[in-house]
Amino acid sequence: MATIPINPDRAKNNSPYIEPELVYYGSYKNEKPPIQLRIATDGAGQSGLMRALADKFIDDRVIETGCKPFAVSWIKSDTAGSFNNLASGAADLSITYHPAAEAIAAQQGFTDRSVYAWRDHFMLIGPTSNPAKLKPSSTTSIFDLFGQLFRGVVENPAAVRFLSRYDKSATNVKEALIWTTIGQVP
Repeated sequence: MATIPINPDRAKNNSPYIEPELVYYGSYKNEKPPIQLRIATDGAGQSGLMRALADKFIDDRVIETGCKPFAVSWIKSDTAGSFNNLASGAADLSITYHPAAEAIAAQQGFTDRSVYAWRDHFMLIGPTSNPAKLKPSSTTSIFDLFGQLFRGVVENPAAVRFLSRYDKSATNVKEALIWTTIGQVP
């Protein structure tokens, strides 16, 4: 969902311009074709997935449709920023991981659809010394582990810490959901 006023002319121009983190050219890097698609996302770009998808998409479109080579840019932004980039017209599409926020974006009128593409996986990691004394097993839920972690902080605050990204990313939203589900905050 956007947290800025929605630009009614976003489809007519490319403003505001945001410097892309990277630009992908498929097999046409030497030609430096113009950017025709601007994608706002975070993790998919950082992991290299954007590069793989964009390069394949460019090559496929040029071969299959006979269109001129083009470039795809990655606008690095967390989930909230991605929605704002769409609403302002700075991005043409975004890759996000938050179905409720995607539904609100559609209600706000700056997206026309949301397509489920893949699922992210998260890991809870910590030092091998296990100061929180977590007891994971194949049947322990993430909520149980966060409960154990919270108890570890209460019992030993000097040794047990929880580091949060606290950046409004999809990962941070998911983490906050886990904490609220167990009735706690980090």
